[in-house]
Amino acid sequence: MSIGSLSAAAVNVCLLFFSQFPALLSGGENGEGGPRTCSRRGAYGVVRHPGFWWFFFMIGFLNIAFRQTEVLEISCVLVLINLLFVILEDTVIFPKLFSDYTDYRKGVPFLIPRLVWRLKADAASE
Repeated sequence: MSIGSLSAAAVNVCLLFFSQFPALLSGGENGEGGPRTCSRRGAYGVVRHPGFWWFFFMIGFLNIAFRQTEVLEISCVLVLINLLFVILEDTVIFPKLFSDYTDYRKGVPFLIPRLVWRLKADAASE
C-alpha cells in the first residue's frame, strides 16, 4: 500500500467535501428562501460538476494504493455510476432545482474545462 497514493486520495476526499457540501448546506447562492441559483465561483465556474473529478481522482489514487483487480473492477463501476448520476443531475434534477440553471449551462462547461476560454473571460472582465 502506498502512503503517497493514500494521501493523494485523502486530498481528493477533502476537495470533494469542500466543493460539494457548502453549496448544499447554504441552499445555493440565495440562502434566504428565494429561488435557488447556481454558484459560479471557484470550481463551479470552471465546470458544472467538479465533484466528479475529485471522486474520479480519489478512486484512481486508491487503485494505485491497493493494486488489486477487485478494487479496480469496483472502482470502474462506481465511476460509471457517478457519471450517470451527474448526467441525471445535469439534465433532470438541477434544471428544476435552480432557477438559473439554463443560463449556467450555457456559460460553464459540463465536465471538461475550457481553460483558454476561462482565461479570456477573466481578462475581459478586468
